[in-house]
Amino acid sequence: MSNRFGLAADNVKNFEVVLANGTIVNANAKLNNDLFWALKGGGPNYGIVSRYDLNTVPVYEIWGKMMIYAPNQAGAVLDAFTEWQLNGASDVKSTVALDISLTSIVIGLVYSEPADNPSAFASFYDLEPLATPVPAMNTTFVVIDQLLGSAFPVSRGR
Repeated sequence: MSNRFGLAADNVKNFEVVLANGTIVNANAKLNNDLFWALKGGGPNYGIVSRYDLNTVPVYEIWGKMMIYAPNQAGAVLDAFTEWQLNGASDVKSTVALDISLTSIVIGLVYSEPADNPSAFASFYDLEPLATPVPAMNTTFVVIDQLLGSAFPVSRGR
């Protein structure tokens, strides 16, 4: 939901960092603000982050949908994505996750409040997916996480 609330790094309030000399410091907008900026994307190797505090995002219910397409649909999917970028992305509540591999294309649509097929995603509605693992629904991130977790189990080594 970076369109509406920024990137994850934009929502960091404070980093607790162990510096190379062993000193533990806090880095935030008021203390060690140069280090705070660097840790939010300026580059690596500034210390070991031992804790971070995040602002929470005030979103409880969302609209979401996930579709899987065949690789030969890449042109149509990318055209729909381009159309969303040009027109739908101006609706800051809309976010599109796009994952293209050699075997499939996965599209995740998220709208940061309950809705009924948000018009921001209109360019995707005419495409015929191979599968829809998460049908259009008003739900919560917890439910989406549970659905995806059951669809893509994590392999745990022994």
